[in-house]
Amino acid sequence: MRALSLALAGMALAGTAALAGDCAAPGVPEMPDGGTATYEQMLEAMDSARAFQKANAAYMDCLRPGLVEATRAARAEGATQVQKAAALARNADYEAAVSAEEELVAAFNAELRAYGAANP
Repeated sequence: MRALSLALAGMALAGTAALAGDCAAPGVPEMPDGGTATYEQMLEAMDSARAFQKANAAYMDCLRPGLVEATRAARAEGATQVQKAAALARNADYEAAVSAEEELVAAFNAELRAYGAANP
């Protein structure tokens, strides 16, 4: 019986991944080394970061309906472990998108400070 439960949970997570597969996470751009970058490279990095933020917002908008639906199902009375696992997986995708944006902004700001220090 436990093997059947694990198989069903795996199928649910695979189904969640398939649904989330309609939502494509954008690639995180690399930031230049602010200590050696040119002004033009820093402007390109800023444009890349802004483009990522816009694409990431669209990605999170795409994830949101599935996350809401999965969370509702997981909180319902009599929710199965499969439904709870699916909600956790959806939430992890959303949180990863938030973290990616926060990390990119932090990296850009660090390189911008390095650029400012190297080019007073």
